[in-house]
Amino acid sequence: MRTITVQKFVAEAKRRFGEKPALWKVKCPRCGTPQTAEDFREYTDLDDATIATQIGYSCIGRHTEEMGCDWTLGGLFRIHELEIIDPEGNPHPHFELADPEATE
Repeated sequence: MRTITVQKFVAEAKRRFGEKPALWKVKCPRCGTPQTAEDFREYTDLDDATIATQIGYSCIGRHTEEMGCDWTLGGLFRIHELEIIDPEGNPHPHFELADPEATE
């Protein structure tokens, strides 16, 4: 398991994708689908507050049949390889950042 601080995760996301968090691309550890918060807005009817709880934790496919699978990091099986450490030192499972060029 790889662990990084939230500050390092944000710095790497900005380096790869720019300043807008809605465009930071993560990939599902099960199906490999790259996805952004903008994708959630486009393909689902979730509000922004709900998207913020789902991106990087549940595959977009849990909310739409358009793409992805139904995987979530809250289940019994732990196939993810990244945990982000919050400022209080608590680990949180998270999808890896995707390759900036990834489209599927």
